[in-house]
Amino acid sequence: MWQARCVQNYVALNLHLKITACDLATVAQLSHSSFNRAFRASFGYTPRQYVTRMRIARAQRLMTMSRETLSEIAVECGFLDQYDFKVHFRKIVGQAPADWRAGHGSLNARTII
Repeated sequence: MWQARCVQNYVALNLHLKITACDLATVAQLSHSSFNRAFRASFGYTPRQYVTRMRIARAQRLMTMSRETLSEIAVECGFLDQYDFKVHFRKIVGQAPADWRAGHGSLNARTII
């Protein structure tokens, strides 16, 4: 489905920005309500959950490939601050970002999507 690819690309390119479901509906050229139903059916998550998971996946890649601080990574991935990042990371991954980073220093670490 071309809309799904467009939405995925838009999210990947704009993770550092605020992304709303309305933005994504516009990208997919669907009404807000039609988009929300189609998105959940296609991806299994709400748009907000999907964006958060993509931000976490990017943060995990950055944590294994760079020496940036967690605060820098949080902002680069579109979180409000390090606390916001920590709350979402712990909810999705099951541990704090610092703990995860300490155990996954390898460039070959898997990411959670």
